[in-house]
Amino acid sequence: MPPGIAERETTITTRGEWKTDQVIMNWEAAEACAAAHMRALGFDDAETTRNGADHGKDVNSSRAIAQVKFEATKTSEPQIRDVLGTAKREEKTAVFYSLAGYTDTAIAWAGRSVALFQYSRSGEVTPINSRAHSLAGAMNTAIRNQPVQQSATPASVSGGFTKFAIVAVAVIAGFIALSSLSAKADDDFKEDVSTIRGEIEVSRAAYEDAGKIWPFKFDDGVLQCRGEQQVITGVFDGVVYGLEGVEDHQLENLGWYQSREILLDDPNGFPGARLSLDDALHEGRSVCAG
Repeated sequence: MPPGIAERETTITTRGEWKTDQVIMNWEAAEACAAAHMRALGFDDAETTRNGADHGKDVNSSRAIAQVKFEATKTSEPQIRDVLGTAKREEKTAVFYSLAGYTDTAIAWAGRSVALFQYSRSGEVTPINSRAHSLAGAMNTAIRNQPVQQSATPASVSGGFTKFAIVAVAVIAGFIALSSLSAKADDDFKEDVSTIRGEIEVSRAAYEDAGKIWPFKFDDGVLQCRGEQQVITGVFDGVVYGLEGVEDHQLENLGWYQSREILLDDPNGFPGARLSLDDALHEGRSVCAG
């Protein structure tokens, strides 16, 4: 588990959603969150692999493996195929966690073979497909087994209405406070990622010579590591694209573009599938590591 990452208090809803108070600021925190969620699913020995590269397995346990994507673009079918292939070889359950969500082809391809979850920067994890809902159902047993409260008696109706009014006011006040906090968080994020911690020039020729996948439509560009949150961006033809660690609404606020706009189609995938960013992200993370 990365330094500073510890088990946190969690909340479970009857819809299978799960939340930790851990803020997801980088890919290491994302993997730590996924490991904690897998332990909540019942894979008690789940731990991050700590290898800094994907290889189809970011979290491992004796009964399941998971891949975790901290990217600004939706996860595509080839990435789902990778984790399922590894899981089949090891005879384990396949689980996937994505910050940006999944393409329609990825969800269709996963079927009931790969449990797809989406997480947010605030630590919420939500099941996406039927396989994920099935795994998450185990977490809800305690909630479903709680006794149902008895209907209020006539004498308690007035007091119940007063309590309802108080709760309603508190909910509205909480919503206003959260909206303000969200706006401040976006401003803080924008200020943080304005600092370029490091960058490296990359090209199609160098990647092909090294046997790596070059996923971009341009022949060369620059990979950057930005801010304390280690956001990875790509600069191609003078335009900045978010590759990892930034959400769609933040891209708009920053004036950046989505990575899927510059990704090449995967000739071996389903229609709409794009080439994997894994090799480029691994190099970007190396820049962050210094």
